Amino acid sequence: MISILEQIVPIIAVSGVFGGPVAIVGITAWYRLKRQRQHNEIIRAALEAGKDIAPELLLPPSQPKRSLNVRVPHLLLILGIVLVGFGVALFLVIFLKQLPNGALNALAKGMVGMMFALPGAGLLIADRLIKKQSSRQPKQ
Repeated sequence: MISILEQIVPIIAVSGVFGGPVAIVGITAWYRLKRQRQHNEIIRAALEAGKDIAPELLLPPSQPKRSLNVRVPHLLLILGIVLVGFGVALFLVIFLKQLPNGALNALAKGMVGMMFALPGAGLLIADRLIKKQSSRQPKQ
């Protein structure tokens, strides 16, 4: 006989996987709508009071500043070094832990670490190519 817990866990898991993103979008839309309503309420209250409305107030509410627009110098270099270090460390940990089971088995399982190290190496190569290309261009 299957217990109630064994029946509920898959339902909750599927609901979380598919309902989570829907909930995030719904909450975001609700907060935007709330902010727009507050903006409209301020304008309505000013009009009812007979006050002049500043032109800036008629504009839609501004979006919050996103910090992703900030330029980080040497971002490719930083990400590349972090990924290579993480990937090599993960490879070594898995490889050395699995070594008693056989070298080929340990090597195969240790390759999980290379999923991080090889893209990191690609970022390092991209950083070098960008630096080389920018040094060739004449400065104005």
